[in-house]
Amino acid sequence: MPHGITIDEIKSKIDNALNLLTLPINDKYLLEHNLGERCIAHRFAVNLAAQFPGWNVDCEYNRNGDQLKEMPLSDECKELLRKTGRVFPDIIVHMRGAKGPNLLAIEIKREGQPGEECDIAKLQGYISNIGYSCGLYVSFNSGFVDDHIAKKFFFQE
Repeated sequence: MPHGITIDEIKSKIDNALNLLTLPINDKYLLEHNLGERCIAHRFAVNLAAQFPGWNVDCEYNRNGDQLKEMPLSDECKELLRKTGRVFPDIIVHMRGAKGPNLLAIEIKREGQPGEECDIAKLQGYISNIGYSCGLYVSFNSGFVDDHIAKKFFFQE
């Protein structure tokens, strides 16, 4: 792993950031009131930034160095992405610039929204085609529920 950070440390930092997102005193309101994916991604990214000092945490980052992020995708996924192979993760943990490194790509969804299979395919592509060390897919339950994390899948190289 880049800079000596282990998979277990990455997972622990992710869990800490998710826990902050689901606490009533923090951002649980966003999940309870069914706010949009970008709003939730932003708050998750803020929490991640505190967990990964020295790393850049960005939302909707569409570059790999100076080039647009692109990868081969199924026709179904391209249709969801407006017929291009251009991709941009909801959140990334990386060091900006052509040399990176790219540590973590994250895709999030509210449970029941379309595109889960494509998000998982993109995460696998971020690892195999673009050089991310690992990926995370999280879907969130909305409303007044006990557990706001519906699904959480972790991928690594």
